[in-house]
Amino acid sequence: VMIVEPFRFPSGSMFPTLLIGDHLFVNKFLYGAKIPFTDYRLPGLREPERGDVVVFEVARVSNGNPNLNIVPADRRPDASREDFVKRIVGMPGDRIEVRDNKLYVNHERVEKVRLEGAFIDDEGAALDPYSEILGDCVHGALDDPHKLGLMRTPFVVEPDRYFMMGDNRSNSRDSRFFGPVPIESIIGRAFVRVWPLGALDRL
Repeated sequence: VMIVEPFRFPSGSMFPTLLIGDHLFVNKFLYGAKIPFTDYRLPGLREPERGDVVVFEVARVSNGNPNLNIVPADRRPDASREDFVKRIVGMPGDRIEVRDNKLYVNHERVEKVRLEGAFIDDEGAALDPYSEILGDCVHGALDDPHKLGLMRTPFVVEPDRYFMMGDNRSNSRDSRFFGPVPIESIIGRAFVRVWPLGALDRL
């Protein structure tokens, strides 16, 4: 079983934390590595935590709707698999709500501090940068000032599942679309960015 595995990040959904083409190392041992060709996992060092950036599997189905063709992997075991990278914002039992581009966890608004300037994405759009305080995790986040993004009515995360969101909040297909992800689908925690050269950053 591989303890650490490299991944390449292909989309802008985790701007500004991850850029398109970034290469990551993922710790598969932290939460308990899955034994290949089985449904068993080795004992982990700890459970996933709010704020962790994780790689996980989703299922892609063919239904003609690009906003609904991604589902949690356990919902469609027959479908093809794809790896996503997102941040855990909701733990099992948490109440999650998103309104007016603001995230609420257990009725408490998650604090965001507006930073100076603008972040220019890969399509040339100017996004508002923030520093978000998600429990003990402080990280960068972006909002599109011209887009409210997906509104999510209050949702309680089921046991053994996690609510994922991209840091590029107005431009991320995440648990607001496909729902919480089961622990069994989490491959591991992304813990360091190693490419491009000179970008040895811990997440």
